[in-house]
Amino acid sequence: VALLNAGWFPLAMKASELLGARLGLLSLVLSVLVLFAIAIAVLIGFISLTFLTLIHVRLFRRAELDSDDPPESPDPIVSLPVRRALVAIVILTGLLITGLSYRWLDQLRIVDHAQVIAHRGASDEYPENTVVAITFAFERGTDIIAVDVRQRGDHEILVFADEDFTRVANNPLKLIDATDDDIANIDIGSWKHPRYEEERVPTLDQVIGLCGDRFGLMLHLPDIADEKKREAFFTKLVEQIDTASIATRTRFVCARPEHVPMLRQLRPGWKTGFWSREEIDGPIGTPVSFVIVPAVSLKTDLINNIHSQGIEVFAADTMDPIIMSAVLSRGADGLL
Repeated sequence: VALLNAGWFPLAMKASELLGARLGLLSLVLSVLVLFAIAIAVLIGFISLTFLTLIHVRLFRRAELDSDDPPESPDPIVSLPVRRALVAIVILTGLLITGLSYRWLDQLRIVDHAQVIAHRGASDEYPENTVVAITFAFERGTDIIAVDVRQRGDHEILVFADEDFTRVANNPLKLIDATDDDIANIDIGSWKHPRYEEERVPTLDQVIGLCGDRFGLMLHLPDIADEKKREAFFTKLVEQIDTASIATRTRFVCARPEHVPMLRQLRPGWKTGFWSREEIDGPIGTPVSFVIVPAVSLKTDLINNIHSQGIEVFAADTMDPIIMSAVLSRGADGLL
């Protein structure tokens, strides 16, 4: 029985692969496979019980326990015509449900519109914001790379999340004070695994080069309290993005909603947004292109409300496949 039933699983998987976009037909095929599996199981059970009954009869006869006068069979509780009518009703009901289900499901289409965003690259297995993490994220099939950017003093913009190297290199040196030699020598990979000891802080230009023409980029901008310093950083960033001609494939995540207007003033057409750490329960006052919201708080009504304002919704802060599937079915535009 186990060997026979084992064959249904690959058949079901192949059907799902071929008919994934036709839910009605797929459900019908899977239902037929299930019925066949049940029929075979019933047949095997019937044959097994029949042989067992024959063995019992032979044993009874050998022991001379069988009687020549079998007991009279009791009258059935339900007459034969009634039983036939009940069987016909069950069959017709099953066919009706199958037909209606097929018609309804076949109208549905699976549209793969969601964008997969690798936060800091493939940071679950590789050191975050590094070349190896970003490269492996591409190999995994991500659509967009999300990285953190900071400026080193008055120098180039680097891909790095923290103000200092304490967390990733056990070094209290602040990024703003780092020299060229520091950037070239500080190991930011060994904290994940010793084999990544050669990983160094990449520049934004390096990451843009890795993205090429195939992948999108999402830049998480630093929380700069001083308005003049923030404007100087935004201006530097604008120049670099314009030079690289990657603005159409880039989204800019401001640290706070109130930082968005400054960047939009510099480049009104850019896709700018923010990461909402608080629950959104009404209109988004800041003019943005997208918002990033914790997946657990993304309900259908909230997604519809945000979409009605012409704003994209990205789900974040989850690695649970069930939650991911749920928010995508509710209409989220991507997973971070």
